[in-house]
Amino acid sequence: MNYTVSLILLSVFLTSCQWRQDIDQHQILNSSSSVPQSTYENYTNADRKFSLAYPSEWTIEETTNDQGFVIYFTSPTALQNNSNMPRIILVAANGHIDESIPPDALLDAFEQAITQPLYKSQIHLKIIDSSDTTVAGVPARRVIFSTVDYKGDTVKAVVKTFQIHGRVYSITLYVLENNPENAEEEFNRMLASLKFDN
Repeated sequence: MNYTVSLILLSVFLTSCQWRQDIDQHQILNSSSSVPQSTYENYTNADRKFSLAYPSEWTIEETTNDQGFVIYFTSPTALQNNSNMPRIILVAANGHIDESIPPDALLDAFEQAITQPLYKSQIHLKIIDSSDTTVAGVPARRVIFSTVDYKGDTVKAVVKTFQIHGRVYSITLYVLENNPENAEEEFNRMLASLKFDN
C-alpha cells in the first residue's frame, strides 16, 4: 500500500479520535433536559452525496480541517454531564485512494490505521474485537476497543472504516463504559440509514 493511502487512513482515524475537552456554552444552554425521544431527523450532505438519520435530540457540529470533513453527533446527556459522551463522529477524509487495491488489503490497512496510533498513545488500551462488516453496502472493518480518558473514565469505542467512491470514511461511537444510555443502538440505526448517491 502506498504512502499516500497510509496517510489518508491515519488522518481519518486521528481526526475521529480527537478528544475535545471543551463544549460550546451555547450547546449546553440550548440542550434539552428532558428524556430523549425516539424521533429521527435526516442529515444530508450534498457535497459528499450521503445522508443518514440521527436522533432528533442530539446536536450536530460540522467542521472541516486538513484531514477532511468531520461531523460530531452528541447526545443531550453528554452535554448535560459535560462529558462529550455518548458521541458519534463521522469523518470523510480528504484525498482519494486507488480503487484497484484489493478489498482485503484495504480492510487490513484500515485496521492498522486504527490500532497502531492507539498502541502508541493509549496506556490502558484494550482491543476487544476486530472483524469484517459492511457499511452502506460496502465492505468495512470494525474495531472495538476500550481505553481511559483524560478524566480517568473507561471509554468504549466502536470504529467502522470503509471506502466508497474512492474516499475513506470512518464512523466512531464513543461511550462511557458505565453509561446507561443505549447509544450503540442509536449508532447501529444511524449506520443502517446511511446512504450514498452514485
